Amino acid sequence: FEVSVNPANGKVYVPHTDARNFVRFEHALGVRGHMVDNRVAIVDPSSGYTVTTVDLNTHIDRGSNPATNLAERQASISQPGMMAWTSDGSAAYLTAIGSRKLFRLNGSCLGASCVFGPDRAAPDAVEVGEGPTGVVLQEGKNRAYVLNRFSNSISVVNATSLTKLTEVPLHDPGNA
Repeated sequence: FEVSVNPANGKVYVPHTDARNFVRFEHALGVRGHMVDNRVAIVDPSSGYTVTTVDLNTHIDRGSNPATNLAERQASISQPGMMAWTSDGSAAYLTAIGSRKLFRLNGSCLGASCVFGPDRAAPDAVEVGEGPTGVVLQEGKNRAYVLNRFSNSISVVNATSLTKLTEVPLHDPGNA
């Protein structure tokens, strides 16, 4: 998790999870239920540091069976991490470790219903690799570089089309 500032409006964005530890989830067939929320807190310094909390997975039907709802799982964000903003604040790129994806957020949106655009069933996202934890933008070259912690690699992404161009392995001293 990290903290970033939208350069257009000065609002502070904090991607995080919120474990629902006050609810027991033991079940004879395994853990079931609504155990964690994946969210972004938006802090507005210009209005007395008010906080707007955005649920990143409002599309989830908590009563559905995730084993049979592939589209719902593919649209979900699991363990939001680092954000990198465009210089004009119109978009941010968010890593999601558990989803293996890089998501693009609309920088002008401040609520759950429009964080990912009008069609939440198909968010702006690209699968980048195992354990994406870091992201940086190189706007002049239209590139996003994503650090994949588990696969020990860097994914190179076209920032406009959200297509993965290549994945570059990093040195692994364990194999030397």
